[in-house]
Amino acid sequence: MNPADNVADALHGWANRTPAEIALIEDERFLTYRDFDNIVWRTAAALRTAGLRPGTVTGVLGGGDSTRQLAIGLALARMGAIQVALSREDTIERNEAIVRATGIRAIVSSTPDAALSSGVTAIVPDRTWFDPGAPVEMGRAAPGGDNIWLINHSSGTTGRPKAMAISHAMEAARIARQPPEFICRPGERFMSMTAFDFWLGRSRAIRCLGEGGTVVAMPQTTSVAEILATIDRHNVTHLTCAPANLHNLLPNLPEDGLRFPRLRILRVSGAALPERVLNGIRQRLSPHVYTNYGANEAGAITVAIPDMLARHPDTVGRPVPDIDFELVDDHGQRVGIGETGHVRMRSPGMIGGYLNDAEASAIAFRDGWFYPGDLATIDIDGLVFLKGRTDDVLNVEGMLVSPQEIEQVLLEHPAVADAAAFRLPSERRQDMPAAAVVLRDGASLQAVKLHCDQKLGRRSPVYVIAVHSLPRNRMGKVLRRELTRATLAALNRREQ
Repeated sequence: MNPADNVADALHGWANRTPAEIALIEDERFLTYRDFDNIVWRTAAALRTAGLRPGTVTGVLGGGDSTRQLAIGLALARMGAIQVALSREDTIERNEAIVRATGIRAIVSSTPDAALSSGVTAIVPDRTWFDPGAPVEMGRAAPGGDNIWLINHSSGTTGRPKAMAISHAMEAARIARQPPEFICRPGERFMSMTAFDFWLGRSRAIRCLGEGGTVVAMPQTTSVAEILATIDRHNVTHLTCAPANLHNLLPNLPEDGLRFPRLRILRVSGAALPERVLNGIRQRLSPHVYTNYGANEAGAITVAIPDMLARHPDTVGRPVPDIDFELVDDHGQRVGIGETGHVRMRSPGMIGGYLNDAEASAIAFRDGWFYPGDLATIDIDGLVFLKGRTDDVLNVEGMLVSPQEIEQVLLEHPAVADAAAFRLPSERRQDMPAAAVVLRDGASLQAVKLHCDQKLGRRSPVYVIAVHSLPRNRMGKVLRRELTRATLAALNRREQ
């Protein structure tokens, strides 16, 4: 993608060069590049008729089939509107906060009740927009370059959502520095297990269409068997997912042999994979596992390729090309090999600050560097190892304790299927370590606690609670604050 191009230009280019190639497969519906490009042109014209103009900040409330979601996203880009992804899985309060933070003036939704706030117009698409056989008049795409096409927002796991404006040129820079293995070439097929109403899933599908590959839509089902059958039926070569998806897949894979030997890329994003899960996936699903560490503010920061993960399952890989990456101490001085430091980076495609949030911008962006709030070490081979978030680290009587250190010990115990460490406030100790675990059948919580005490000493969690599942966001990140609130509430009830 050329930095001057509109994000939607590449789709139109493929429609002209290879009009009969398949762009999108949904259920048993196959759309060629020419058909899908026509749908995008028609949707863009319909959105203009509905009152949208270049620069109009427009929410896209997820739901409906993947064809509609991708067509709306590309149509908004093509006509020059600025899009913001909203999700039906989020609370009304959170979506309203995003509306206020980003200045949304219209929301495209399958239902007319999407106008969450006063002054916001709801636009309900008509099904004729998405008919590939209907008449279409092609216009001219809006300019790309430094014009904003997307306002992204953080997951909100560290506080209120932060909004960030991304231009067409920024998106081009992010695409340019992705590893060549990630490119979905003509004839290859891509599927995202992250729903398209979440921006990460939709953006990677749009990138696939810009590279001439075929997008295979996830079946609208929670059945793991149907998901696996879809991957088989449509010969998926690129699969992208969050760790939570793999936790669901693993129990349904054969014990011996690879389930998907033809899978060329299995890309895992959003959170670290426990070594036990990673090894299970490599042995039972595909050895071609790639993990990456990134941020909405900058795109990909590091990538771990299969041979790195075979030697060091806990690494997030090396910094991607065209990026300055450093680990520094509290005073901004670089730390040595093997020492823990604050991650900072700068690169083309990085935003310079958050929208309407000077306080958060001043914390995360300093002297041209972006500080994502993560702690890490780097070894002599240049491999990066995350050591937790700055705001997750526990201060236990002056001793800094990483939640990941506690979780690693918990997951070593054969009784523990999943685990998360978190803090409880303590007047005496500043922070009190606590942990929630998902136990296997017949397991003993007392044995797990003893195991931690023996391995961690003063770093051991004071409380270990058993839960059916850990609260996670859609990218698989544990919501530690929810665990803190729930545990404090339970302790208060016990004292009453």
